[in-house]
Amino acid sequence: AIPTTEPEAGVGPTAKGIVAQGGLRASLAGNGRIALVWNNPNDPSITSYQYRWRAVDDEAWTWWRDIPVNAVLSHILPVLTPVTTYKVQVRALRSGVADGPMEVTATATSVTATGCDVNSGLASDCEVLLLARDELVDGGTLNWSADVPISEWDGVTVVGIPKRVTGLRLEGYGLTGTTPSRLGSLAGLTGLWLDDNQLTGSIPAELGLLANLEWLYLSSNRLTGSIPAELGGLSNLRGLHLSSNQLTGTIPSELGGLAGLEWMDLSSNEFGGGIPVEFGGLAKLGVLSLSYNQLGGSIPAELGGLANLKWLYLSSNRLTGSIPSELGSLANLRVLRLNDNQLSGSIPAELGRLINLTVLGLSNNRLTGTVPAELAGLTNLTELFLDGNRLSETTPDGVGMPQQPRTAETPGGAGRAPGPAPGPAQ
Repeated sequence: AIPTTEPEAGVGPTAKGIVAQGGLRASLAGNGRIALVWNNPNDPSITSYQYRWRAVDDEAWTWWRDIPVNAVLSHILPVLTPVTTYKVQVRALRSGVADGPMEVTATATSVTATGCDVNSGLASDCEVLLLARDELVDGGTLNWSADVPISEWDGVTVVGIPKRVTGLRLEGYGLTGTTPSRLGSLAGLTGLWLDDNQLTGSIPAELGLLANLEWLYLSSNRLTGSIPAELGGLSNLRGLHLSSNQLTGTIPSELGGLAGLEWMDLSSNEFGGGIPVEFGGLAKLGVLSLSYNQLGGSIPAELGGLANLKWLYLSSNRLTGSIPSELGSLANLRVLRLNDNQLSGSIPAELGRLINLTVLGLSNNRLTGTVPAELAGLTNLTELFLDGNRLSETTPDGVGMPQQPRTAETPGGAGRAPGPAPGPAQ
């Protein structure tokens, strides 16, 4: 049976588990509640957790209460008496045997302190963010607190009728923690900007629950692991930015189901495998950047059906095979970067139909044959890179070959969104 006696704080059958790990933290969750978060001891022998509390001027503790399994490592206490200070204890159970508890002291907030009691949805969002705060900052600073109105919280946008949290703009905040999986319960979120930080760990699959999400920016962090296939269920997503991390594995084919996607930047990671043929169904896609990975196999001919594509970056991978002639159907294409791969065969004459093309990078491959005369018709072409191949030295009249590479055009401006970020890696 589970013990219901009242052990002293820090004393128990074993001085390990959550007692040794420590890290119990309390914050105000609004509506007279206290939110608890504690460190993961990574101990498989722990089967469950319990908690109890008492007012500091009351000697009697409540009975130990079970913490729901889906809330392990965090919990929000029921509504307490506002502006009252409590002692709260959390303990771990190992096959029914209790560890000595950790203890923390906190004061329940006034029900109006945070401005989170406008409606039940906003109150829920507030509690989620208070619990997520310490996971994001890992000792850093965000002003998310019951003492500050949620409308004034760093990076938080609250709009709508009824009011909900719709945006988290925390790019460049120096965050050094992880991406909280609990953010997946922010039902009204349309934009999540966590780029340009130092976040570690994996991308939570729970982000795939954000049915209203349009912009997901996780670029320029230290994220590892693979892309969760669940992100393919974000039916309203318009921009997916995961570049400049340490992500591995294959690119999920499920991303090919993001029918509204306009911008995908997965560059500068360590992805292997091939380019999903399903990407050929991304009818609204304007930018596809997969450069600086370890992608192999051939370039899917299906990409030639992306009528709205303007920038295609596949450079610095391990792509093989020939250049699909179908790419000549990309009438709106402005930049085509296929350099630094292992492509072979001849340059398709169909590329001469890309009348809007300004940059064509084919250097450092294994291309053979002659340069198609049709390229002379690309009157908007300002940069052509063909060096490092096995092409004939004869170049048709009207086709220029710069001796030194120059910086190519990059899409977008300096704005961060809503909408695309600065241009992807080339």
